[in-house]
Amino acid sequence: MKVLHINCNYLLTRLHQNMIVHLESNGVDCTVFVAVVDDSAGVISLRDKEIVSKCIKRRDRLLFFHKQEKIFKMIEKEIDVKAFDCIHAYTLFTDGYCARRLSQKYNIPYVVAVRNTDINYFFKYRPWLKRYGLNVVKNAENVFFLSTPYRDYLFNKYLHGYYYNCLRHKCKVIPNGIDNYWFDIDRTKHKEHDIEKKKLRIAYVGEVSKNKNLLTTIKALDILKKQGWEIQYNFAGKIKSQRLFKQVMQKKYCNYKGILAKEEVKGLYDASDVFVMPSFYESFGLVYAEAMSQGLPVVYTRGQGFDQWFPDGEVGWSVDPNRPNEIVNAILKITEDYKRYEENALRGSNRFNWTRIVVEYLEIYKGVEKHRLDKEGTSD
Repeated sequence: MKVLHINCNYLLTRLHQNMIVHLESNGVDCTVFVAVVDDSAGVISLRDKEIVSKCIKRRDRLLFFHKQEKIFKMIEKEIDVKAFDCIHAYTLFTDGYCARRLSQKYNIPYVVAVRNTDINYFFKYRPWLKRYGLNVVKNAENVFFLSTPYRDYLFNKYLHGYYYNCLRHKCKVIPNGIDNYWFDIDRTKHKEHDIEKKKLRIAYVGEVSKNKNLLTTIKALDILKKQGWEIQYNFAGKIKSQRLFKQVMQKKYCNYKGILAKEEVKGLYDASDVFVMPSFYESFGLVYAEAMSQGLPVVYTRGQGFDQWFPDGEVGWSVDPNRPNEIVNAILKITEDYKRYEENALRGSNRFNWTRIVVEYLEIYKGVEKHRLDKEGTSD
């Protein structure tokens, strides 16, 4: 089966290339098209059939249809679209609108993912595009969500009633996978900790930005310190806000480790007890799964991407990102039965293994192909 993947964010993370490699190892012939303003920020090495086109300008971000026309024409120029059996779009608006147009022109079915930017940017701040997004959803063979809350939010807010009854059968909740590295390394060694001595090491890996909500984490840790806990806050990642970074570093218990390679991130996790990231918005949050794979219980945001993958109290707790006391209570509950949370986190992280996740995509692709062949047979 030949699948055309349209993914404007492909260069910015290894996530989707990992997925493509696993799909190819299962016999799917994949071609990836990536429209970018600048390809210098990429973090992956390109392979065959990964086509990057600098066909858009930064200002095109404000001109949705103009930008889409550029992408559409470049795909037609670079790729023999009619040779594909299915199109896979990785966002509803930026990638999905173009997938819908190609589907209409070449009579090729498409599947589409709904992500954080679709829910929290396009639907919220560009309401005049809403009907185009809903049209992409309605005409897709399948719609993917990274979490149950995002699926429910879309239906409750925009696709309730008639649309819900018509479309719910084709909606799938499938998580992102984490790099094989996190499963291949030795995960059997039991971490040392001093929780019974009221010593607590909190970890965070990700960008230092307002959305990641480090200041609320700090407020929670201050409360724990007042309760007699000895706190270490070890964090790493790109600094997006110097002002925020300076505020965090005013606390003596905060240790910034810089931008780390995954081997160094493992070292940070091994030297920590709980992973805390109460982001305001999160499509999924791969770092939760990576931390879990190293035995770290997690504190995550209620109603965002990672929520509901596990029941509260299994691998950690969901929290309201605006309530430091909820974060405090979540951490304290974890410390009361730490070994159980640690073991559950290790075991639960297997849900995010690409080997398992790709099987779900393969079944969906097969269903799309069967539906297409059935329609062609009927038309004959």
